[in-house]
Amino acid sequence: MKKRRPQRIRYRYVFLLFAAFVAKASFGQAPDQKNNPLTSFFTGITGTWQASPADNSFVSRLEYRKGEDKFFLMAGNTLMSKEGKIFTEYEGAYFYNPALKNIGFTTINKNEIHTGTCKVSGDTLFHFAQLSGSARVKSYTSAIVKKDGNTLLYYASYSETENVPVLKFEQPLIYRKKAEHANNGAFISSQENTIAKNIDTARKSFAAFNLHNWEEHASCFSDTCKYLDPSYGKEYRVVSRREKIEKYKQMEQRSPDIKDSITSIFGVGDKVVIQFISSGTAGTGQKWRLPICCVFTFKDGLIVKDETYYDRGN
Repeated sequence: MKKRRPQRIRYRYVFLLFAAFVAKASFGQAPDQKNNPLTSFFTGITGTWQASPADNSFVSRLEYRKGEDKFFLMAGNTLMSKEGKIFTEYEGAYFYNPALKNIGFTTINKNEIHTGTCKVSGDTLFHFAQLSGSARVKSYTSAIVKKDGNTLLYYASYSETENVPVLKFEQPLIYRKKAEHANNGAFISSQENTIAKNIDTARKSFAAFNLHNWEEHASCFSDTCKYLDPSYGKEYRVVSRREKIEKYKQMEQRSPDIKDSITSIFGVGDKVVIQFISSGTAGTGQKWRLPICCVFTFKDGLIVKDETYYDRGN
């Protein structure tokens, strides 16, 4: 990626100059900010969106970047494999032409240039484009439909001639809004972000357990957490943080070096599943080792249900 970046930056600067030239040439009068369909359509959807077709053959990461200029909106589209290998990167811009009262757009990569006009109709932005370059496709009609604040639908019909085709609203590419992860700059959805935070909390509870910091460990759990654990019997039981702390203090007395080693952890929805090996030394001096699986259910960042499975006979 680092080797590709300078090349992409060069394309971006060349493109910006090109887009500015096209827009400046198009503006036959001083810009009028009233009744600007560019501003009205893109309000609330700037940011990053990601989509994959049903067969997961590629991933499209779409970015809308709104600046201070109300008549320009920069866009980018990165196409990559599901493993993250980049196929191609597009840079583009939308610009509102107050003289013609329409929206134009231009998109460019190292092999193609797309130019055309757009039309806003309610929550739909239509594109009518022609291509120049090495691509087999020479024109297309597409539409971006704002379904809700977190979903965009993309429809497209392509032609190998310069005659722009009639759009067929079939098999849309469904884009989901992404949120930027503060740690590494990667773009992940809000649901994925919640899952990542839940996994972090689960790991924190295990780290505190291994330090025998029972107060810190218990703070990861709701004070009304429900437990399904062979040590409590066959039914669910609500255990407070204080009860949990006292139980683990007693367990530490029986096995002072008790620790849990995670072997697998993953999250889905509001749950985090952890497989681990619990081990220690009994009061008799005998070493013991026990495979365990836990299913944590989260709500508002805390574990509200702990379902633990192991062979009590061991």
